Amino acid sequence: MALANVAELSSPIRPRPITTAPRTPRPVSVAETVTVGLPPDTLARLAAASEVTGTLGSTAFRFTPEQLLAVRALAQRLEGR
Repeated sequence: MALANVAELSSPIRPRPITTAPRTPRPVSVAETVTVGLPPDTLARLAAASEVTGTLGSTAFRFTPEQLLAVRALAQRLEGR
């Protein structure tokens, strides 16, 4: 059996050239997630803190106000169990 290229196939679909969008320079970002287990008392301390900062390897971080609210909401949900 001989192989046929797309142009030789009998099909109502006509092949079209592949086009790509023009490349525009734009920043590339990478999102990383770290998952940790916390004892309940440590979660309570984080939830009660007015500021949370730390380091992971050589990377320093600071929780945003939105992240602090999420920690507090999680702590409240877990207290209601």
